[in-house]
Amino acid sequence: MGESGPSLMRRLVRTERHRKITALLLIAPLATFLLFTFLLPIAGMLWRSVDDRDVARIMPQTTAAIGSWDGRGLPGEHTFAARLRPTSLPPRRPVHSTWRPSA
Repeated sequence: MGESGPSLMRRLVRTERHRKITALLLIAPLATFLLFTFLLPIAGMLWRSVDDRDVARIMPQTTAAIGSWDGRGLPGEHTFAARLRPTSLPPRRPVHSTWRPSA
């Protein structure tokens, strides 16, 4: 390799690095769109499917019964009985519609 050898290799490495950066910059808007449109909503739905903080507020007896369970085998009968007890939510009022069909 003569005097032009290292500079040629250096220029080749610089050109390849420039091509890679250009390719990444072209893909960045699509990747950002996919992240915000698909991946974040799916991750949010998956998180909400396993994390429900209202359960302890709505069913305190069931939460306490499951908390006393050691995790081996099936929970005891008291756990299932606690699930059948009424929740701490106020009773729902019936919804009455005021819509009447036109004559």
